[in-house]
Amino acid sequence: MSTITLRMPLRTCAARSVRALVAALVVGSFFSAGGPVSAASADAWNSGAEYLRFPSSPAFGRKCAQRDIYLRAGEYRWRLYSAHWAHPENPTWSPSRWLRVRAGWYRWQDCLKYEQVWNGQNYRIYQHVAYLDEKATAGAPAQKWWREWGRAYGDGTYDYGSALLRTGN
Repeated sequence: MSTITLRMPLRTCAARSVRALVAALVVGSFFSAGGPVSAASADAWNSGAEYLRFPSSPAFGRKCAQRDIYLRAGEYRWRLYSAHWAHPENPTWSPSRWLRVRAGWYRWQDCLKYEQVWNGQNYRIYQHVAYLDEKATAGAPAQKWWREWGRAYGDGTYDYGSALLRTGN
């Protein structure tokens, strides 16, 4: 069985000291179904870091981490994550979304924005929205994935982003 090392791009000093632990948790969550891992598998990350206050405020606006990436054709597993600076060993992951993409260049964005929700009372949260746009089509996002954040560990710096793991042809 081949081994893959996933590197989570956490930006804080505390996060760097436990990168191996986070990588082990990530590998376990990605491969919990078991079975051999192909040496041809690849992983990619898009990440940012922001100081968040709870409850959120409309003044926060929208903040994005963006990169351009070349993806090989095939199937990918896409997950969103967040990790508080004081708890990097315990990242929060979204459920997986499976994508089939064509080979080419993509613009990958992970954005945080203020959101107000009504669930019996006004509840102000952050919404994490990730986009994967095929640059050749230059149109609406080809893929979109989102999740909502309430209060995790309270005010502080959070690393956030998403991960793509190539799983097959």
